[in-house]
Amino acid sequence: MQNTKIINLLSRFLPDEWRQFRRFVQSPYFNTNDKVTKLCEYLHQNQKKPAKLQRTVVFAHLFGNETYKEIKLQQYASLLVGLVEQFWQHQSLQTDAPNTLLRLSQAYEQHQLPHYADSTLEALQKVAQTTDSTTQAYYQLQSALLLHNRIEEQQQREQEPNLQAISDTLDTYYLLNKLIYYAKSLNYLRFEQYNYDFSMLPLVLQATEHIANRPHLTLKLHYYALQILRTDNAEHENHFNQLKNGLMQHYAQINRPEAQELFAMVHNYCVRQLNKGEPKYWRELFEIYRFEVAHELISKTETMPHSQYRNLITIALHLNEWEWARKFIHDFKNTVGDEVFSVNLARFYFTKKQYDKTIDLLSQSQYTDVLMLLDAKSLLLRSYFELFVLHQKHDWDSTEQLDSFIVSFTALLQRRRNELKQHLPFYLNLVGFVRRLVKCHELPDATELHQLKTEISTCVAVAEKPWLLEKCNLVLV
Repeated sequence: MQNTKIINLLSRFLPDEWRQFRRFVQSPYFNTNDKVTKLCEYLHQNQKKPAKLQRTVVFAHLFGNETYKEIKLQQYASLLVGLVEQFWQHQSLQTDAPNTLLRLSQAYEQHQLPHYADSTLEALQKVAQTTDSTTQAYYQLQSALLLHNRIEEQQQREQEPNLQAISDTLDTYYLLNKLIYYAKSLNYLRFEQYNYDFSMLPLVLQATEHIANRPHLTLKLHYYALQILRTDNAEHENHFNQLKNGLMQHYAQINRPEAQELFAMVHNYCVRQLNKGEPKYWRELFEIYRFEVAHELISKTETMPHSQYRNLITIALHLNEWEWARKFIHDFKNTVGDEVFSVNLARFYFTKKQYDKTIDLLSQSQYTDVLMLLDAKSLLLRSYFELFVLHQKHDWDSTEQLDSFIVSFTALLQRRRNELKQHLPFYLNLVGFVRRLVKCHELPDATELHQLKTEISTCVAVAEKPWLLEKCNLVLV
């Protein structure tokens, strides 16, 4: 039975799901077929035993000495597939509180119990407030439809049949989704080419602007978020400020994951401006991140992407926000793990020119992640070089330490070249350029140094290019 639908479905079960599913199958409300129960138990016990999953073996377990019939085995397997699908639907209802309340209110309505239906809808609206804005809009629309159907069924001709509420909630639900998915499409186009049809975008923006006076916070915020993705001009900087200020002022009223997504769009706008040479966005981005940390939108109890941890520290160090950076590195240590923590603490020491501390920390740490290893070795290389420059005229130990590290780093790169793949040339070139910088310090030669600087500037595959160019400029001075 391997590679059949039932085996594929059951292979996705976690241990706790298996426990619940077996109880589900054994319940006479959902299943009264003993053979299906027996098949379920057999597959559970033998799911990792290929020999016992052969069709004839499974058939013999179910039907004893009966003559093997493929169609008979398929019928019981199909019944079990149906129970798996029914189980997943049941589990979905159990975990989807708003949908459960909506269905309950509809059931009350069908049984002509409008009072209970209304109280259930009130509970639904409270629960929906904890979800994202499109989910809230969906349930507001469903509530409006339920009331409309009630009025029509009761034939209350003197009462307006709730059509305006349906129209308003339908507009909000539709426009919110269009804004969000237009924004996702535009963001995708920054990385890959795709021929999206944006022919309705002007109409969506016009319609959103038309109803912008309605008290719907997230509709406005998603409108601003889409606008800052479209083009970059003075008007869109205004949209950026409206999005940023709206988020900072009303973040507590927005579903947390949705607020985080909107803040990510604010971050990306700042990064795009920095890439265009607008330095004021260093401070802008830092203050936004500081706000998110202070209000726990970036939390000490949740796993953080390594890149985000590094980016926050980089921005703080760039702005000389030393104490904030130091505190952030330690406070959020548990969100990234020891390797990422030690490398970024070492970056903090290095930026403060505490090269001995950098070397001590990195020399005591072990790195299993190859990117963390390369970061650590790069920091060690630069720290040894900085000490060599500081002590060049009176400290032979620093020269020997640098030479020894260059040899060991080069050997590590060559030894692990298959693992490093595309990263290898970047770090081999870094080591090669540092070797030549050392020679320029020991035997100053302006022509050689200019040539070295030109080669670094034009080299695409080199790590730490800004640092290398900075070291060239210092020698030239």
